[in-house]
Amino acid sequence: MGGFRNGASTYEPRTSTTKEMVPSSTSAPPPIPKYQSKFKNSSQPVDDKILNVIILSKLNKFSAKTYTEIREFLYQILGSGEPDLQQMIRDFMKLVFKKAALEEIFCPLYAKLLCEISSRYTVILQEMNTLQSNYLRVFDDIAESANADYDEFVESQKNKQFRLGYSQFLAELSALEILDLGLLNTTFQKILNNMLVNGALEDKKTLMEEYCDCLSRMAKVLKKKSNQFFVKARATVYGANRAALDRLIDNQAEFPSETNKTRFILMDIRDILAE
Repeated sequence: MGGFRNGASTYEPRTSTTKEMVPSSTSAPPPIPKYQSKFKNSSQPVDDKILNVIILSKLNKFSAKTYTEIREFLYQILGSGEPDLQQMIRDFMKLVFKKAALEEIFCPLYAKLLCEISSRYTVILQEMNTLQSNYLRVFDDIAESANADYDEFVESQKNKQFRLGYSQFLAELSALEILDLGLLNTTFQKILNNMLVNGALEDKKTLMEEYCDCLSRMAKVLKKKSNQFFVKARATVYGANRAALDRLIDNQAEFPSETNKTRFILMDIRDILAE
């Protein structure tokens, strides 16, 4: 199974700050100012305060207009020399991952942010490889019954909200070419295999439509992009998943929980991947 790759992005930030950091023959690049924590004397761990107070506050104001300001601030925070910086960076990346999955409108910006910051802090890419296999479990259906453990039931509801955003986030990271095609393909296969199983049951119509929406979000990020990466991405995903797509589309009677809406979305996905 594939993973995240450092330095694969073709995106080159074009801010004045970035240009100043490019080494020249006449002068050394200025160092990034270190962030001075205000919580040194606090009873709460410094890293915890920085992450859950300062960084979270900044990300709650995240938008295209504030992107550069927040990115530069995060460079200072993550390069502040705080104890156990590696762990703080891991926790920061998890926070961004969750916010990206839950905030659809800013999902592409969050992907761009992680792409740029990961060029300086490779631990972000390492942690992504660890998290992605765990996050794939959000596509599993947890049986909901009156006897189910309450905490598990609550978590299953969160996972349902998370599925759509997580799917889009993976595809947005693919668009920046830091996501190995193997992971994107694995996610498609995971969802389609679940659809083959759940579609054959009588009471999974809502879940089937939800799975289909996840696939649609990923496919639309790959739609009508002509550079070599996207041509390869569509061909790879289509080649590995064509049989499952064809079976679901062409044998609707075999799947009582496959609605007409689900079938039509699957047809659209197949058309996008077959471009």
